[in-house]
Formats: sequence, structure tokens, C-alpha cells
Amino acid sequence: MAYPYVVIGEDDEDCGQICTAFLERSGYEVLVVKDGEEVLKAIHKRRPDILLLDLLMPKKNGFDVLEEIRKDQKLKDLKVVVFSNLQRSDDVDKAMSLGAKDFLYKSLFLNEDAGKKLREYL
Repeated sequence: MAYPYVVIGEDDEDCGQICTAFLERSGYEVLVVKDGEEVLKAIHKRRPDILLLDLLMPKKNGFDVLEEIRKDQKLKDLKVVVFSNLQRSDDVDKAMSLGAKDFLYKSLFLNEDAGKKLREYL
């Protein structure tokens, strides 16, 4: 049985480890990458079922990554869920306008609803 594959773009090591443990317990295969350039390399190498994308990362921020994904014919329909602590409505609006399926706050991520929400997108 194949497990859903999730790439997490997250530069905070502790957060990446916590999310990995949570998602693996929920039946996901997980790869964490630490900057926007690594995200793009990883999703080109092996397309995930879902990309969890932080907005504040080194080298390329999440907004830039979203823009590049939507311009790429092979990736433009990739399911991306933004995963951030940014709470300004213009950040949420910008992420959604760039094609994010949803915007989850990191502080609320590690609960059962987040796991259910990701399954909805598969």
C-alpha cells in the first residue's frame, strides 16, 4: 500500500520534526526541506501528493515558491497548503490568490482537524 507523500517546506528544525512525527503517525510519508530552493528541487524530483509550505523561508520564500509552481506546466495543479504563523489577512489573501488550497496556522496544525483536512485534498 502506498502512503500519501507530503513535502514540507519548513526551515525550523523542531517544527519540521514535530510535523513529521504527527504526519507519519497519520499514515503519511514525509520529506522536510529547509528552504524554498530545496522545495522546488524536491517537488521536481518526486512530485508529492501535497506540499505543506511555510511562507518565511531562506533563499526563496513561500510566495515565490507558489508563483514558480503555478507557472510550471508539470506542477501548476500541485496541491499546496500554506503552513505559517503569519496572521495578516493580506498574507492569507496573497497565498490563496497564488493557488494555495488552504492556509493553516502552525500553532493550530497539530490537532486531528489538520490531519483530516489534508486527507480531504488527496
